[in-house]
Amino acid sequence: MSPHGSQSRLQVPTPGIRYQIVVDGQLRTPTAMKVTARIWILGGVAALTEIMWRINIPPALEDKMMHGLPSRGTLRARGAVLILLVLLALAACTAEKGPTVTQAGQTLKTHILQALKERQAQNVNITDPGGRNISCAQGKAKQTFAATGNDLPERRPETLRSMLLGTVERIAPYEIDDAESFDKPIRVSSDSLRVTLVLDSPSSGVYAISGETECLALS
Repeated sequence: MSPHGSQSRLQVPTPGIRYQIVVDGQLRTPTAMKVTARIWILGGVAALTEIMWRINIPPALEDKMMHGLPSRGTLRARGAVLILLVLLALAACTAEKGPTVTQAGQTLKTHILQALKERQAQNVNITDPGGRNISCAQGKAKQTFAATGNDLPERRPETLRSMLLGTVERIAPYEIDDAESFDKPIRVSSDSLRVTLVLDSPSSGVYAISGETECLALS
């Protein structure tokens, strides 16, 4: 992209996971990590079921224990299903639990200031200090934060927006939400962090980043 072109186009990638996690030397996407965790849980359930099936009870004792009750095999099967349901429910709850509004607000602040630092912006000015809970529905809240900084005065806004985009993409798994070109602000967000950023440059040589968290639980 030429920094002086009037129609600098931003190629928006196909929606999907764009970042990967390295585990034991292998690249794993966040979705793959969740699937892997659930496979581990299912593997544990299978192992537990196998142990239950291999328990040997003397026939005489088993007859006394099972008198008037369903067969041993039936009870084992029901027990295995119950354990499976409980573990899957716990796994689902763990996977869905995200950050609190305070945690997401701190992430928002950290990433904005980190982006400006990596761009070596000068005269950084916090225009919205954030840290205040803004009420949402259902007893939830969100937080905001914004800051500006200076670059070389000859660098045009579309160039600075492009630089900011590249920087925040290195910081965390942000994906582009709304952008057709570098000629206007770029909106990016992260589903896992529950944060949205707006990358802008109101004039040549000036960075401006603002953002907000999603409406999240207080604790």
